[in-house]
Amino acid sequence: MVSLCALMLGLVCTLQDAPNEFTTSEGAVAWLQKTLVVPKERQRMSRETIDQRTEAIRSWLDRVDSLELDLGDQAYIMMFAEYAAAGSGRGDASDIRAKACRDLLAYGVKHDGFTEGQTWANWLGRLCTFGMKPALEGQDWPQAQCAARTLITYAPDPFTSAKQLATLLAAQSGDVSSVRTSTALAVADNDRISFQEKGLLFTQLYGGKDAKSAGNFVAFSGPSLTGGELSVADFKGKVLLIDFWATWCGPCMREMPHVVAAWKQYKDQGFAVLGVSLDRANAKQKIMDVMQKTGMEWPQIYDGQGWKAGPARLNGVRSIPATFLLDRNGKLVATNLRGAALGKKIAEVLAEQPEPPAPAG
Repeated sequence: MVSLCALMLGLVCTLQDAPNEFTTSEGAVAWLQKTLVVPKERQRMSRETIDQRTEAIRSWLDRVDSLELDLGDQAYIMMFAEYAAAGSGRGDASDIRAKACRDLLAYGVKHDGFTEGQTWANWLGRLCTFGMKPALEGQDWPQAQCAARTLITYAPDPFTSAKQLATLLAAQSGDVSSVRTSTALAVADNDRISFQEKGLLFTQLYGGKDAKSAGNFVAFSGPSLTGGELSVADFKGKVLLIDFWATWCGPCMREMPHVVAAWKQYKDQGFAVLGVSLDRANAKQKIMDVMQKTGMEWPQIYDGQGWKAGPARLNGVRSIPATFLLDRNGKLVATNLRGAALGKKIAEVLAEQPEPPAPAG
């Protein structure tokens, strides 16, 4: 059996020599992976070994720069190297590490995630964990969303990570609805989280004093057809009809005149409609043309994912048209109303008095 001392000696030799050996991008990636993705039996290192690794990674960064290597779709591993190269004894180490976290999340936002993510799972988790709180405090919602998705996707225990994220989001004072939605979507898509655990997480994410879910409805946010972000929370205090539809859906188009008529009749009495288009990619102009032709003058969420659209996945929408009617308190009161029944129910809900807010404390 190889002794621990021999393992450490081998690691130090590798760290000292390898940065001068690679000449290609593939070689650079392989060296950094061998150095940073450390097996469990080699995770306990002496201070001397850690210092050796820090210096070797600095040399790696210098060599990658001098050779002008392009790491392609794994360029984000540079942030891991910069984080590790900051060391622990330098005065500006905290600032360097914070920048590495920000840069990693910015990369994830721009490139919609990370390739070879499972290989670098621990490093992704480390930097996203440290980057999440500053992103929330700075209200950088895209970076916070990226951190949430990455953490839950690659965490060794995604259920625990999601619980911690839900607790963190509950403590925020800003509008974190988009980050909450990203967290919920990552939970819904994760096969390592059981059905029962998902139910508990959705309750934690959307329950409590700021509850925005009821019955079988989960609140959401998503990209607006006209730019920016739309959220169910934007319609607080209104009776809201959420309409899942698509331009290619014949039944949706046959039902749309009833929705338009209800909107025109009740829009000045506190009624609103939020559309969610399940059209596929590159359909923006087609959606806008159909909206103009049919008189759909309400806002639309559209992400180009078709049936995989985030709001549809969260709410189990498998057929359209699908509608959810929420009262002024955000409580689900009816689903899939058709024809005259839609207008009748809207009038009933509008006539109801909203519940008074719970007393503070």
